[in-house]
Amino acid sequence: MRPAKDSVFILSSGRMRAYRIVCIILVLLWMGVIFFFSSDNGEESSALSGKVTEYIARFFFRDWFTAADAAALSQRLGKLEYLVRKAAHFTEYLILGGLLALVFSTIRMKYSGRIVLSVLIGILYAMSDEFHQSFVAGRAMQGFDVLIDSGGVIFGAIVFSGISAMIIMDFVLKRRTLRRSSEDIAEEL
Repeated sequence: MRPAKDSVFILSSGRMRAYRIVCIILVLLWMGVIFFFSSDNGEESSALSGKVTEYIARFFFRDWFTAADAAALSQRLGKLEYLVRKAAHFTEYLILGGLLALVFSTIRMKYSGRIVLSVLIGILYAMSDEFHQSFVAGRAMQGFDVLIDSGGVIFGAIVFSGISAMIIMDFVLKRRTLRRSSEDIAEEL
């Protein structure tokens, strides 16, 4: 069956359905990863971010560790750890926003609709995640983290929607060019 002229689907309907299912599974798995990290108690979470922070500091700021002042090192690592934790929030939700946008790219809807739905679902999940953290020992619900998560979702949804739109437009333009070329050849015969 030939797709309608205004169709933007690259894949057949069966393959598109399979692609959609894979994207939904990826979204659910990623939500599970976020939930897993949010389930760490305060000590476990701090230990993990501390290890990541120390690795980053040793890689990028080696001179911090040669200084004799332990208090200054501790203060610098504390500030860097705060940034690492907030960057982790942003990145987690950037990926979620992108995966949600991929799911909605498999459904016929406007570009803006993909972004709005992706952002709405992502922000609702961020809010529920912060609520979940309020029940974990040593963790707390923080509105600022929801804002950071929301920024990640928005950025991810826009970037991934834009990439998928460019891929679809590239395919549609190539298909039109091929169709015109084959029509020109047919007319010459």
